[in-house]
Amino acid sequence: MQAPKPLPFFASVRAMAGLYLRTLTRGRKSWLVALLLLIGLSVAAITVYRPRRADYDLVENYRQLVSQLLLGFLVQFVCLFYGLAVVREEVEQRTITYLFLRPLRRSTIILGRYLAALCVTLLINLGVSLLLHGIAGVGLQGLPPLPGVLLAAGLGALFYTSVFTAFATFLPRPTIFGVCFIVFWEFSLPFVPNTAAAFSLRFHLLNLAGVPAPPAFDFLEPLQVSTGTSLAVLLGASLLLMGLALWRFPRREFIMKTAD
Repeated sequence: MQAPKPLPFFASVRAMAGLYLRTLTRGRKSWLVALLLLIGLSVAAITVYRPRRADYDLVENYRQLVSQLLLGFLVQFVCLFYGLAVVREEVEQRTITYLFLRPLRRSTIILGRYLAALCVTLLINLGVSLLLHGIAGVGLQGLPPLPGVLLAAGLGALFYTSVFTAFATFLPRPTIFGVCFIVFWEFSLPFVPNTAAAFSLRFHLLNLAGVPAPPAFDFLEPLQVSTGTSLAVLLGASLLLMGLALWRFPRREFIMKTAD
């Protein structure tokens, strides 16, 4: 019996994107992300509207919220949830083998799911950036330009969704590696001395947002990188990681462990 022909490329990608979005609406991950965002925005509101000293610097507070809360926590963990789910959601539910039985090219499975995850993380990150600006930045002078913050949030969605999709494609326990990557690499490395800071992609996000990370020690000069360089690094790293995931996924064998 002749095997059925694979669905057309764009039809397959659209079907996989729709499946990913339907799965998300029924899963607990979206509720966890909503709770995470609510806590983060509540923290931002508390820093602005709590009783404070007369010399409290609201502009510096906004810069810290962008640097530490938005680009140091929320963007990363939103993309961790949705980027890992590109592959892990079907693996955990033991339904990925059913996808392989359908007349679909394997590359379209991961590509469609990745594009859906990217759309979700883009909308969330840009929306949170605007809400954060509305809570803590409206009416203040000398703030980092809002377009730069939005650009950093959008590129953060692109890069971190790509990196966590690649983690889920290559690594056996991607959640552990993902959390370690955020905490020990992305959060810490931007503050180390000299050019080592530039190996953190968060360093380049902060640079685009106009809130560059200060050096680890006061006597060190901050590393100066052009916005064009940061933009090229983020786009290049994102494309490389997603390319590796697209190459690896069709070649990987997924072995489902049976329950005892």
